Amino acid sequence: MGERAGSLFYTDQKGAIHSRKTFDQANPIDDGLPPGRNMYGYQPLYAFQSNTKTRDWFGVFDLSAYPTDYIVYTDNGNKETQIHKIVIGGAISKYFFQGTKPDDIIKTYSKLVGFPTVPPLWAFGW
Repeated sequence: MGERAGSLFYTDQKGAIHSRKTFDQANPIDDGLPPGRNMYGYQPLYAFQSNTKTRDWFGVFDLSAYPTDYIVYTDNGNKETQIHKIVIGGAISKYFFQGTKPDDIIKTYSKLVGFPTVPPLWAFGW
């Protein structure tokens, strides 16, 4: 779920709170302990692999301009995860993606939000 310092995977979390809001003050450790800590950037996209026979990948993009808390419950023994989302207000647009591999999710997401551009050399001060 967006920028994260620490372990890439959310493992064995019993109601960990991961806050997502951007106000240019990064806390380098996102440990899931209350109160949730923010990171500098926020890209509300998360992906997961289905545990059905197809083993397809799914992605969810939550488009909202408001601060959000994600409460994560994981049971890695059963390979199950629950994500509860709390938003303080405003409208939310949700986009769902499906693919056979994680690259499919990233490509579809990039088509939606746009691809990054390389600035001209003069923008780097050369």
